[in-house]
Amino acid sequence: MRYRIWLCALAVLCPLGCQHLGPGTIVEDRVAYDEAIAISWKEQTLLNIVKMRYFDTPFFTDIAQIVSGYSVGAQATPTPGFINGYFPGASFGERLIGSLPLQAAYIDRPTVSYAPQTRPDFIRNLTIPLPPTAVLYLMQAGYPVDLVFDLTLEAINGIPGRSFSGGQVRPASPEYQRIVQILRKGQLSGSVGMRIEVGKDKTQALVMFFRDPDIDPELAAELAEVRKLLRIDPAQRDVNIVFGTVRGGPNEITMATRSIYRVLSQLAVSVQVPDVHLAEGRAPPIGGDLAEERPRFTVLTGCKKPKDCFTATCYRGQWFWIDDRDAESKRTMAYLMVLLALADTGTKEPVPFLTIQAN
Repeated sequence: MRYRIWLCALAVLCPLGCQHLGPGTIVEDRVAYDEAIAISWKEQTLLNIVKMRYFDTPFFTDIAQIVSGYSVGAQATPTPGFINGYFPGASFGERLIGSLPLQAAYIDRPTVSYAPQTRPDFIRNLTIPLPPTAVLYLMQAGYPVDLVFDLTLEAINGIPGRSFSGGQVRPASPEYQRIVQILRKGQLSGSVGMRIEVGKDKTQALVMFFRDPDIDPELAAELAEVRKLLRIDPAQRDVNIVFGTVRGGPNEITMATRSIYRVLSQLAVSVQVPDVHLAEGRAPPIGGDLAEERPRFTVLTGCKKPKDCFTATCYRGQWFWIDDRDAESKRTMAYLMVLLALADTGTKEPVPFLTIQAN
């Protein structure tokens, strides 16, 4: 009888030893971790935008590593026994009994490592202007030129765009608005684009091109108007793009780009602030012309966390969020995430890690 008990124990434990736990966890965990990291990044980015509305300091923490550890085990302890009493004709083996209590354990023990973004190259990339190549690459990738320019450009060929400085909003000049409007039409039609040219000395030049021939006459006239507003040669179809704050030569367009820090401060203007915070001076009032034809970014506020939101964060006891039905704000946030990824470049130096075992 005791051999039967041991055979039962082996029958229970053997299947556990033949199964592979690891491959199944990839399917279960990869998407879940990816979604959790994406949600966390959106919330952290929104929090920093809200903090800048309160003139607080933005700060970023990266998820440096996730180690997900699993363990499974089982233990069976046979316990023999003997039936006492009078059983006529029963043999010793027939009166022998036993129990097989089985204990199983499944442990999920992920370890998450956090790295504060304090590297000199990351801080530098947050505060220095974006290169014009980053702006036009995204335009070439299909991002709307009006959205890209409104967020990243202070001026083009000395013509000022909409900006925020010293608590005052300065509207874009009519010439700037007209240029962006026409360039958007040209982008949709494929008549405006950019390319990289390599010179004989191996240097690279960024070139914006205009395709005027064989296009709609009305659009061709508007593209000619853009060249006139930018004060470049009307017959010039390939124009070099360089960084600068003043107008360039007849075959050159200068772009005064913003830093990521400036982009965040521009978006902070669109954060709604409770009246009590304004009255108490916790957040400064915004002066100037805040009216826009179509708001591109809006952060709502309330005392409770909304049920239907794209992303939300809590700051100073107040909830701030982007409505999930606000396509313009969601698109702006997606573009901002790309800009932050562009800022997080360069060689990563050793930084302090905070590791939290999230079991």
